[in-house]
Formats: sequence, C-alpha cells, structure tokens
Amino acid sequence: MLDRDVTQLSEPYPAAMRAEDPSLLRLAGPLGLDLAKPVSLGDEICGDLDLAVRGIGWWIAYPDIDRQVRIFLSDYLVACTRAVPNNLIEARVERLELDHAVEDYRQWMSRLLAGRQPEDAAPRSAYEELSDHRVRTHLAGALRAWASTLDCVGGCIIGVAGLPSSLVKADLGKALKSLDLNSPGNQVLTQLRADLKQAEASAGPPGWREWLLGMRHTDVHRGRRTVVWVGNADGDGVASFDLRLPIQPELTDVDAIVQAGGISAATFAGPAADMLDELSTTVGTYASDACGILTELWHARRADPRLLPQSPRQWTQPSGLITPPTFRGFPNVMTPASQVMGFTLSPEGERRYRAAALLKPDSADARPDPSVWS
Repeated sequence: MLDRDVTQLSEPYPAAMRAEDPSLLRLAGPLGLDLAKPVSLGDEICGDLDLAVRGIGWWIAYPDIDRQVRIFLSDYLVACTRAVPNNLIEARVERLELDHAVEDYRQWMSRLLAGRQPEDAAPRSAYEELSDHRVRTHLAGALRAWASTLDCVGGCIIGVAGLPSSLVKADLGKALKSLDLNSPGNQVLTQLRADLKQAEASAGPPGWREWLLGMRHTDVHRGRRTVVWVGNADGDGVASFDLRLPIQPELTDVDAIVQAGGISAATFAGPAADMLDELSTTVGTYASDACGILTELWHARRADPRLLPQSPRQWTQPSGLITPPTFRGFPNVMTPASQVMGFTLSPEGERRYRAAALLKPDSADARPDPSVWS
C-alpha cells in the first residue's frame, strides 16, 4: 500500500467502537465502503439458524426438503451472504495494492521517458521490473473480487427466493435466468425481478454487469486480453495513466480487432483511477441495493413461508462423498495423522456448526451428530 493509505488505515478506531462490533462494519468506514445492507442480510439469515430444528428453523414448513438437505442449504446460504461484503473488502484491498504498484510503475516509466541513453530503458532491478506484473496482478484481483461479489449475490437470490436452481453452483447469470424462467405467473418473483433490474440499472451504465463478468471470465479461465496502460506525460515524467480496456472481453485479442475493424474500435479508454473508482461504486451500490431487496423478501417469507416454496433442486449431493478423493496433501510436508484436540470458533462459526449438528458439548472435534447424520 502507499504510505498515505497505511497512515490513514493506521488511525485508531473510535473509543465508542466495541470489540464485539462486527469486524466487517468496523472496516467499512476506513475503507470507504457501505456494507450495512449486505451484513444485515447475513445477520438475518444466520439468526434464523435453529440449534434444535437444525438449519433455518422456519424452513421446516417445506416438507420437500428433509433435515439433512435443509442443513446443507442453510449453512451455504449463510456462507453466500457473508461472501458478499468479504469480496467487496478484498476488491478494495486489491485496489490499494494496485495503487502502490501503479506508483512504482509510474516512476519507472518516468525514468524511461526522461532517459537519454539506451541503457536507461533497462530495468534496474527485479522489483522495478515486477511493477508491470504487480499492476496486472492486482487489476485482475480487483476484477475477480468484484465479479465474485456479484456471483455471491446470485447465490443469495437463489436461496432467498427459493428458486429451483443449484445453490452451490450459483452465479448471478444463472440466478437471473432462473428468476426470468420462474417469475411469469408469480407476483412475488415478478416484483423481485423488476426490483433487481432497477437496482442494476441504477448502479451503472447499460451493460456494466455483463462487461465485468466477461472480464473476470477471461482473466480467470482463459488467455487474458491485452490491457494497455497509457502514460500521460507531464514534462519529463508520467503524471497519470489511462486504461484501454476491451469492449468485448469474451473475444480473443485478434478476434476483437478483426470484428471491430481496429484496435481503437475494439477498446475504450478512461483515466485508470476514475474507471476503477466507478467500478467499485457500481458494484457496491448494486450489492447493497440487492441485499436490501432480498432482506425484505426474507422477512416476508419468514412471516408467511407459504409465500414461496424452497426448491429441493437447490441441492445435489456431490459425488466427492461417494468416491473419496485421493489427494490429501504432499507427503513430504504432511504431519502424521493425529486427533483434533480442540479448536477455536467465532460465535457465529459455532452457531453454524451447532445448527448443522456438527458439534457435541462433550467433543472437541466437529464430528457429525449420528442422530442427524446416520
């Protein structure tokens, strides 16, 4: 991080802040994030975990979901809700590290611009040469975290609305497609669909969601598209950078240039800092609005579980439990197998384990309770 960011984040928390306050909300202010609604959605769903009934207590109203499936779905839905604010924080961390990498890159480029001899173009150290790789690494990391935020919102949509789609394999695209397929004739889902569409439209310009998810896909799953950092000169130095980003990230570099008729037509440019700030604001706004909408729907369903069914199609038993995996670490570094003597859980973590029938009062290990998991 840049020194100014370290200094700002090193400011002591206000005296009024308590140790038991949620860590996500403690971090939100100094990081400039609004996490209240995503955290609230997670609090509501986690608070409905029932230590006696197991899983989300009021889901007992859905006879198509047996107790074990209810536990699986309930705990993973809590995980999805918590991943929304966590991914927003990770994106901000990547952005802070990116700013540092960009500053190092700017200094290197400034030296190259001011150089008069051929040897001035050569990097002077591995650290200097790594600045280019660090810039690309943290840009990809921020895009990944923002897109993961959206996909975890997708999981929340499927879980909260009871949609007949896999919760574990959820992403935002699948969630919205399932909502499109199941909303006709259902007033509650139709209203949810309209509200989420409005949240997306209000968060940013048309197409922002598809573009961001496309950039994540190409960064994570495919050969990466070329992202150009254009230095803006100020005398003999580089004052700032613009980004040239692909308009259609789902295409390859050459395919995009051929389809568009040139590099300029296949990319768009904007000040790097401003572009990333806008992405952060857009994703944060959408996540906040969507979580607020889902919290209201959760309240309505809790008050009247008949409002929407909870589809058993949300859970499919993974094959990994039938065919045991063979990889159990690297033999040369693994310690001998030993019994777990005890471990520490947060209060929420212990609540989740107990609601899933994984902890017994007389056991230090998180073993399945045979009365539930036999």
